[in-house]
Amino acid sequence: MQPLDFLAAVLPSSGPYCVAEFTTPKKEHVYVDSFEEIIAAANSFAVADSKKDAYFALANFKEKGSRTADNAKTLKALFIDIDIGAGKDYADRETAI
Repeated sequence: MQPLDFLAAVLPSSGPYCVAEFTTPKKEHVYVDSFEEIIAAANSFAVADSKKDAYFALANFKEKGSRTADNAKTLKALFIDIDIGAGKDYADRETAI
């Protein structure tokens, strides 16, 4: 699966979308309008020497500038975040599954 196909499968068909990096104290967010712009923004965060990770929100938003639940417009994909490890509800991946 190509990146554009993946984004089309998990994101609503129109933006705005949010791409972010949480690696640095700045925690920069960029709001874009197309899947192509998501890829470009992610690539700008994830350049080899930057040591930044790139993320994208799975919602589109009513307005640019806020990725809060109140500003979320549409979700196309259902996702689950299950924490595993010491002190968590599940000791390992197999138990969580």
